[in-house]
Amino acid sequence: MKNCLIVINSLSSRSHQILKELKLQIQLYPETNFTILLTKFAGDAFRFSYDYTLQGIDSILSCGGDGTLNELVNGAYNAKADNGISFAHYSCGSANDFARTIGKKSLSDLLEMLYKKQYTLIDRALILKDGRIRRIVNESTCGMGALVCRDVELRRKTLNPNLNYLLSIFNRLIRFRKPLVRITLDDKIIETKVLLLIISKGNFVGNGLGLTPQVTLDDGYFGVTILTGATVWQMIRFRSKLTRKEVIDRPEIEYLKSTGVRVEVLNGRLPVETDGEFFDMLTVGEHIEYGVEMKSFKLCY
Repeated sequence: MKNCLIVINSLSSRSHQILKELKLQIQLYPETNFTILLTKFAGDAFRFSYDYTLQGIDSILSCGGDGTLNELVNGAYNAKADNGISFAHYSCGSANDFARTIGKKSLSDLLEMLYKKQYTLIDRALILKDGRIRRIVNESTCGMGALVCRDVELRRKTLNPNLNYLLSIFNRLIRFRKPLVRITLDDKIIETKVLLLIISKGNFVGNGLGLTPQVTLDDGYFGVTILTGATVWQMIRFRSKLTRKEVIDRPEIEYLKSTGVRVEVLNGRLPVETDGEFFDMLTVGEHIEYGVEMKSFKLCY
């Protein structure tokens, strides 16, 4: 670790505490050039990562939620595809779903792992639409989940994260109109109306719901979970099981795996999000594709 970029999401309630701790910790590595930046607006992390990747950094420490890490990864790979950067993630966001898969380490532990280059090679996921490529760190959801993410973002300053997600999920369960989609996997094609379609490398989405327990970070597959229907009561009833990554044995939910996924809208509108950030709204005839690049992402965890 010679040149390290550290980015802190200033919207985190702990941002000042994290900054104070980091200023002490980096003194232990006098031979490393550190740059510490705080985000103020959406897109800042992407721009920071893009600019400093071009300047030759070799390490990035993300201090924020899944969205902050997503921006940093996309910024680095947009600047230089073969950048060789090692990443580390200190979770202090709203949902922190990726951290539920990788576990949480202290800032001092993460800095030490970056310094010693103790990274693990995990898969890097991609989403493609109309020639546009975006990297995915944890998950992408299509359907109700994308609107939940947008609702949560609008109310993040007025409600605590758990209540915010809960109210948003219940609201969208009642109001969401399910689109008809065609889902193409490695070994099958499924045409169905979906409430929620999850394409994921991690195990958790939606503030701790373990809806893709069938996948690991380095197996070359997506966990694909299709939810065709649910009631508010069912979400309350099964929530404790989902937080433990237990499989729900119900006809409305199907757990699958695939190295690639194509989703086409046959009727209605399909909202899409990636790592908790709204991505796009697909209409009839439009499609998106997902792919996996095996063990091509260096992550310290």
